[in-house]
Amino acid sequence: MLDAETSTPVYATPAMTAAPDPELLDEPRPIRLSGFIALGLGLLSFTALFGAPMVIVPVLGTLSALWALRPYQGQRPVGLTVATIGLFIAVLFGVWGVTHRYLRQQTMSDQAVQFAADWLDLLAQGDIELAVELRAHPARRQSETMPLDEYYLHSEDGRRTMSEFRENEAIREVLQAGDRVRWELAATPRVYTLNGRALADTVWKDQSGAASTDVRVGLEYLPASGDEPAQWKVDACDVYIPRS
Repeated sequence: MLDAETSTPVYATPAMTAAPDPELLDEPRPIRLSGFIALGLGLLSFTALFGAPMVIVPVLGTLSALWALRPYQGQRPVGLTVATIGLFIAVLFGVWGVTHRYLRQQTMSDQAVQFAADWLDLLAQGDIELAVELRAHPARRQSETMPLDEYYLHSEDGRRTMSEFRENEAIREVLQAGDRVRWELAATPRVYTLNGRALADTVWKDQSGAASTDVRVGLEYLPASGDEPAQWKVDACDVYIPRS
């Protein structure tokens, strides 16, 4: 365009602005590290399946997730999604671990009670040799072709084992009562682990009065090994004395 007085061309210059991009002015979203900690603990919560002490892992994972998911103001913090995932995994493995352990304990308790009851019935029926065999480890038991009465009557090891068995005070009490006994559980079975061994304690009371004392039958659970199936063996039998 030409100026009317000077005839000098004048050009329009576009306006320049120093205003920054509005997106650059936004404050960064807060980060909740507890959400990522919850995810890590959640992924480790599978360890709850391997032992009661490890249940602490999903518990800590759940607490961390709940802390990360606490209410907030303003922008949504980073870490809430991973906290939700960690919470789900921790609860899943925590419930799974506790339920699995409870069902296993209940199953072992029922099996221990049945095995102990059958063993006491063997003594009541006078099948002492078989009852003695069930106290030995399966690898040290006599073969199926060996007559047990001959082994415990004529072999030196058999006679010594039978003698030691009959010297037990609780065994003497049970044998004297004979088949008059009516055994019933006198206490809740206790299933526990000691030095890597799965053990169970059962306490029995004779309802007929033929046996004057309560009897504790302790058992050991032997997991399957090679061709041998899982099974129980009698670990101890003694007079039960309640704790004062």
